[in-house]
Amino acid sequence: MLRRRRTASVVVPEPQWAQRAITLVGNRGEVDRICAEWQQEGWQVLTVDAAVPTADGSPTHLVRVAVPPVGWRTREQLLDELES
Repeated sequence: MLRRRRTASVVVPEPQWAQRAITLVGNRGEVDRICAEWQQEGWQVLTVDAAVPTADGSPTHLVRVAVPPVGWRTREQLLDELES
């Protein structure tokens, strides 16, 4: 009896970005600075919300981010590689 071979898909699935919720302790200026650093690394900052203060009254913020898959590069990194 002849059997039909399964063909492998040539379509590579898109790598999935991971979403994370991170609580940062600090004022909004400090949180904005950290978010800017993350964006330079290629992360996407989705939301920044005020959260419940710590027990000693320090302000906190809940930051939701999308983290790229391993090996992903920013547009700037790709352009730098082309120029080299």
